[in-house]
Amino acid sequence: MRKDGPGRGHRPDRRRSDPRVRHRPGGGRGRSRRGRPHPQVAAGLIGTVVLASIARRRRFEDAWIGPRPRGGQAYRCPDEWKRNDVASSVPELYGRIAERFGELILNCPPDRWEDPSPCPGWTAWDVVAHVVSNHRRAVAGLDGSGYSAPGRGEDLAQAWDAASEEVTTALRDPVKARALLGEEFGSIPFEEFVRRMACADTVIHGWDLARATGQDEVLDAEAVAVATEILLPEDGDIRMPRAFGAKVPSAADANAQTRLLNFLGREV
Repeated sequence: MRKDGPGRGHRPDRRRSDPRVRHRPGGGRGRSRRGRPHPQVAAGLIGTVVLASIARRRRFEDAWIGPRPRGGQAYRCPDEWKRNDVASSVPELYGRIAERFGELILNCPPDRWEDPSPCPGWTAWDVVAHVVSNHRRAVAGLDGSGYSAPGRGEDLAQAWDAASEEVTTALRDPVKARALLGEEFGSIPFEEFVRRMACADTVIHGWDLARATGQDEVLDAEAVAVATEILLPEDGDIRMPRAFGAKVPSAADANAQTRLLNFLGREV
């Protein structure tokens, strides 16, 4: 039976009947009896590791101006991929991205939550749960507190509203926005991590959700440029299981969004 929506009338989680998996109220920390994270949690951890690795090696670096040595060669982003408009502030950029992701959740047809997404092995529900988990992780990084991934009985729309509101509130607080996150986040300010997370994770998974559920797939142009800025120089380092797959060739006339998605292993 298909889900009627996030958190209501959903198909029972098959894992609930698996005696090998231990579940905790509210999703717990999303770990199995053997201590291994469940798929969405594992992917979120890897996503954080990828962003932190990029941050450590490119901290406060301007990717559009400064050539960066890679294998003895100077790297420079192709001119046609560069962002030429005036950059939005992090709260502005995040606000647009969060609003659009929320719209995709609310407008998801009730019978599409279990449809497969472009992420191998993930449904539309899994994609949203992953993004919510990453937001909770980012906020928890401010004070080292714990967090939990959404459980199958949780209302995803409410979970997303709460998680994105916490990020928005922290961005509005100058102390929290500038607070340095730990080494696992790349030792960068919270607002910089949010910029990277929003553009390299939330935006991309927004497209995954739109593709899985038959919604508008157009992405925020500035977010696409920022994601390209962050990810393009890291080509060889982001290819790993549960992160990004092999690149897909782009057509000569492909636009910036299509080229980014192809670069991240997505067929458009």
